[in-house]
Amino acid sequence: MLNAVPQVRQAAGSAMARILLVDDEVLILNVLKTVLAGDGHEVVTCQDGEQAIKEIQKQTFDLVISDIRMIPIDGIELLRRIRSITPSLPVILMTGYGTVKSAIEALHLDVFDYIPKPIRVQDFLHVVTQALKYGHAIADGQISLDISAACPFDGLVAVSKSMTDVCSILRRVIPVDVPVLLIGEFGSGRQTVARTIHSSSPRKDAKFVALSCSELPQPLLETALFGDGIMPPAAAGGTILLKDVNMMPPETQQRLEAVLSQRGAAIKDKNARQQEPESRYLGTITDFPSSRASESDHLFRRIKAVEIRIPPLRERPEDVLPLVVMALRKRLAKDAPIPPITSDAQAALKSYPWPGNVSELEKAVEHALANLDAGRITRKSLPQRLQAAVPATLPQAKDDRAFGKNKSLKEFLSKPLMNLKQQKKE
Repeated sequence: MLNAVPQVRQAAGSAMARILLVDDEVLILNVLKTVLAGDGHEVVTCQDGEQAIKEIQKQTFDLVISDIRMIPIDGIELLRRIRSITPSLPVILMTGYGTVKSAIEALHLDVFDYIPKPIRVQDFLHVVTQALKYGHAIADGQISLDISAACPFDGLVAVSKSMTDVCSILRRVIPVDVPVLLIGEFGSGRQTVARTIHSSSPRKDAKFVALSCSELPQPLLETALFGDGIMPPAAAGGTILLKDVNMMPPETQQRLEAVLSQRGAAIKDKNARQQEPESRYLGTITDFPSSRASESDHLFRRIKAVEIRIPPLRERPEDVLPLVVMALRKRLAKDAPIPPITSDAQAALKSYPWPGNVSELEKAVEHALANLDAGRITRKSLPQRLQAAVPATLPQAKDDRAFGKNKSLKEFLSKPLMNLKQQKKE
């Protein structure tokens, strides 16, 4: 049985810290101990993983630095055991023989960084400093989730490649007055994207109106779309979002198709005056219609001049935490601090598959705010279904390519497989 979980010491950034150094080579131990002690740190050394585990169970540390190639317990197994004792303790791994398999395992076990040998002292101390700052933030429950860089458009999070691609399309389509069809699952954020198109366009000062084609009676829907001879359309000169456009009555589809057929795509001049304000049409569908395809063909050819697929949240886990922070900010007072989100809560949020997409995430945030644990969002603050979320399975390594020198773990894994193979051939 493992001892009770020790708490991570709260070292202030790069100030005096207690560091556990593990390597089976005495010379390396002595050199790195001298380097770390010269930087003002207290250093405890071990020559094997078993001894290191005993030290971690006996006292608290701010950081563990370990070699990978050791016996009987290698660095990966040591990291795995550390995570079962103290999940938030920063760990740096060192090796001259790193492989893809060990890199993936280390990343999955939340290693802070991966340093190749031979070690450059300046780079080594820089990584140590960053790891200690990270550990201090963890201990205080104050990990910064700055989402400003994650939001290329106000209200729209795009850290993942799939959402970055969506934003790339938006930048091109926003100034062009063409209809847009938004495709995505329920709760994926289609209406948020539609509002982004409107608020970033020259029409931003006019109305944005969302109409449900499946719920509004046909007379009310047509009045909102085309006016009634006395009242103008609901969003004259603005933007009309047609939700579930495939559910629009056939007669209304024909009228709308006739309106769209008379228009061309034109870049709007902000200083130009329009004699007759026209609305921009955006549509959403959950799935392409099948039984009513013949009724919709002509309309879809018009309204899907640009077609944008909004990926479900399970396909973009990188966006989850920034979306959580955004949802928290929406629900808190203007100057209220964001509650710290503990590492176990973050892991649960990222592991959950989110069948209800962003809509479900926002409800989970509301639940968490109502169940804060000592002012923090912990795993227990989350809905039960999130607490039971199963962590992602460890991907299988396909080869054992060695690391390049002076590459961090993240830099190495960010390189596509084909690029690495090409470099090997060269």
